[in-house]
Amino acid sequence: MILKHTYWINFCLVLCILFHSCASDGDQLTAVNIPSSVEKLLYPSINNEIVLLVTDCKNGYCLSAFDPKNRTVVWSIEDIYQNLELQYTNIDFYSYKNFIVIPMVNHLIVVDHSSGIILKTIEMEGTVFPNLYGNDEYVYPTIKDEEKISILSYNLIKDTKDTVELFLIGEGETVFSIGPINCPENPSDFYQSFLRYRYSDNKTENHLIRWNPQLGFLDTISLSEPNFLGFGVTRPPIIDPKRPISYWHLTNAMAAFNHETMEVDWFNDLNEISLASRPVLFNNKIIYPTESQQFLVLNKYTGQSIDTIFNIPIFPGRMRVASDKIYFVGGVNGMLYEIYSSEESQNPSNLNLAESSCYPGMSMKHQFIITENYFVFHHENNWVFMEICDFNGL
Repeated sequence: MILKHTYWINFCLVLCILFHSCASDGDQLTAVNIPSSVEKLLYPSINNEIVLLVTDCKNGYCLSAFDPKNRTVVWSIEDIYQNLELQYTNIDFYSYKNFIVIPMVNHLIVVDHSSGIILKTIEMEGTVFPNLYGNDEYVYPTIKDEEKISILSYNLIKDTKDTVELFLIGEGETVFSIGPINCPENPSDFYQSFLRYRYSDNKTENHLIRWNPQLGFLDTISLSEPNFLGFGVTRPPIIDPKRPISYWHLTNAMAAFNHETMEVDWFNDLNEISLASRPVLFNNKIIYPTESQQFLVLNKYTGQSIDTIFNIPIFPGRMRVASDKIYFVGGVNGMLYEIYSSEESQNPSNLNLAESSCYPGMSMKHQFIITENYFVFHHENNWVFMEICDFNGL
């Protein structure tokens, strides 16, 4: 078994948690520090009200579940073969009832949400893509080997695994895929990006593959014209919660796909302005972070650029939306920034950029979680948990 559950590690980790007192209106608050010195940090993930973090263990690193209500680590799983370090920094877990499914390098593990006990290990013949998606009791991992990309279906209840569809990789080609996703308006169909790059003519093609768990492959929908720059979909899309639209970002462009009409509503070529991290949807606008110290603001209905936010710090990290604000960390200075809407703004989009009032005055890394109630960020060799904006005493 690649990861093993260890009660004694959990016990030791809880003992290692350090508490710092913070005064707030006479009440005693505490900041919880959880040791984590791993070189490649995974982004924290909230699953069924627990926060999943990579933390220190006696013999290496653990995947630990932190309970914000009780302010403690409730379980830890030791990573004895360092699979967590081999993963990309962005992992999308899948939760169903009391199951948490975790994509590892060449297998999946199914963990009990309450106890952290590993219920199943599902071996895969190839590399498991880190962005994991599912629907009810089914999880759909994407697997890549030297010859093909496979979409599999695994039933968490029946413990059965099937191949939904596979796509061959031709000689002299590189293939990459993100997904699958589905839309509530048509839940039986799934959509998966498919980037194909050919070395012979330096051409990159980007499509959406539509498939059905029972019927397999249905059709192919072009997301963009072929390009000769290697640009394509490399990150999960934005799902519009109010409309049957998914927004796909292709390194230097955005495309809005309509799940009702099965067509691309709009496509915006951003003229080789490269994407820095995942865009977000905010107040009917798409905020597109670039590598050139500016954020583009796009109208979500038309894709047109309506504003540019300048003076963005170098190498901005992934954006998080909470409490009607966007938060992100500067990659060089480690400071927390926020983007917020104001009618007094001089910008066409009414959006302003400022150093966040929640910034605790210490350098932090890109990886963080922020909600209306708490903030989890990484400073030096610790994860720090705090009630939102209460930084006195740190």
